[in-house]
Formats: sequence, structure tokens, C-alpha cells
Amino acid sequence: MDAHAPPRSPASDGGHGDGDGDTKKPHVLVVPYPAQGHMLPLLDLVALLAARGLALAVAVTPGNVPLLAPLLASCPPSSVATVTLPFPAASASGLLPAGCGENTKDLPGHLFRPFMASLAALRAPLLAWCKAQRRRRRRVTAVVSDMFTGWTQPLAAELGVPHVTFSASGAHYLAVSHSLWRRLPRRRCPDEAVSFQDVPGSPTFRWSHLSWLYRTYVAGDEVSEAIRQFFLWNLESSCFVANSFTAIEAAYVDRPLPDLMEKKVFAVGPLSDAVGRLEDVIKN
Repeated sequence: MDAHAPPRSPASDGGHGDGDGDTKKPHVLVVPYPAQGHMLPLLDLVALLAARGLALAVAVTPGNVPLLAPLLASCPPSSVATVTLPFPAASASGLLPAGCGENTKDLPGHLFRPFMASLAALRAPLLAWCKAQRRRRRRVTAVVSDMFTGWTQPLAAELGVPHVTFSASGAHYLAVSHSLWRRLPRRRCPDEAVSFQDVPGSPTFRWSHLSWLYRTYVAGDEVSEAIRQFFLWNLESSCFVANSFTAIEAAYVDRPLPDLMEKKVFAVGPLSDAVGRLEDVIKN
């Protein structure tokens, strides 16, 4: 099917093959966050998994389908399918203006947080797609999603399959960011220091150096509470995967961390280098 065709309701298959393939292969649903710094490393992971023989489906909205073209062109035939989901209507959530972009590169900064929250509306059509795959004997066997799309964890739980949270950056950021959303430290002075006792090395950061996403949290605010819930759902994942490597983050990956609910972190990076080596092998 044509990956650039308008989506059917509630979702459509497209891309590199129709997704039918070998029904005995693990069938992994991948949900990127539509921002280049998040999306590209996760697509690199998809390429590596496809090269190892897994069947994968990448869920995106119509405006992000063209970004999959390099991935689909480089992967083995029928290994990667596209799940095209309708972009959440502005009227449905009231969080976004009509006609806004479907990727953060096309958005003004003040819309980043409501954009992140609004994507949770994709859960219903994505769940419908997953159930349709089950009827076609193409049952989804695992869900891998960006850490900003934690709403996929309850979807995986409803399907009864493992959920893996992916970080485009390192394990250190994973631990610190999830500690913030779990503990909710508050600022009592303009640039108060915040300590992370359960993170290896017990680092301390000034308030102004913490994640802007957390610093803009307002208790009781719809968008703020939705984002916090995404991070809390991440903590219910089976494990975490980080675009990092053990040589620089051994303390974060050698043992489970309390601030990640004792879940294992797998360092699989740097992914761009791994994909580059894979492409060299294929060419030669």
C-alpha cells in the first residue's frame, strides 16, 4: 500500500510491504515521538532490528510519513510497515490550534508541551490497529516507544505484551528525568540545588539546569499532569533502552536503578554508528 495515501479510519498500513510477512516472526510496534532528535535514533534502532530478522511496524501521523522513506528504502523487503494514524483533531483536545504542524520542527516553542500531551489521543486508533492485526494472525508481540510517549505503556498492558521505553539520549538523563517526575521536588528559592541521592554519584543540579519540561510543571494543570503521567507510565515498562554505551555510563547500566523502579537499562548506542557499519557491510 502507498505510505503517502490518506489514512483510513482508524489507521492504515503502508510503507515497505504490507506487514503480512512471516507470521512466526516477533512483530514489534514502534512509536516514535515526532521530533527529529527523538525520532532519528529510534528509526536507527528499527533498522538494526529489521536486519536481525524482526518484523516491525512504525506508527506515525500523515505529516511524518515522508521521514520514514530512508528507513524503508534501506530495510529488507517486508520487514518494516508503516501504521498511519490520523493526527489528533484540534477540536478533540482543545490543546492545539487547527492546522498546526505534526512535528516539533514545525511548531513554535509554546506548543511543545500541549503537542506532547495531545498525542495521547493516538492510543485509541493504535489499539484498534493492534486488535485488527490479531485478527489477521499478526499479533503485536512487543511495543517499543519513545520516553515522551509513555501513554503506550497501558496500551501494551491491554494487549498483554512487553513495553520498552527508548531514550534517544543517555541513561543518566533517563534516571534524572524520571526521578524528577516521581519525586516532584519543588523550588523554594530562585536557583535552588536539587540532589538525586538514588542516581549513581548522587549528582546535584541547580534548578535552572533541570529539564525545562519539568520546570514548567504546574500541579493540577491538564498538560502538566498528562506529561507527568507519561513518565510514571514509563516506570511500568519491562525495561529501558538508551542510545548510549557502557564505556561512558557503566554506573547506569551495570545494575538496575532505584529511580527507574529497578528496571534494567540496555545501552545500545551509538546507534548512528551501528547503522553506518551495517550499511557498509551491506554495500560490501
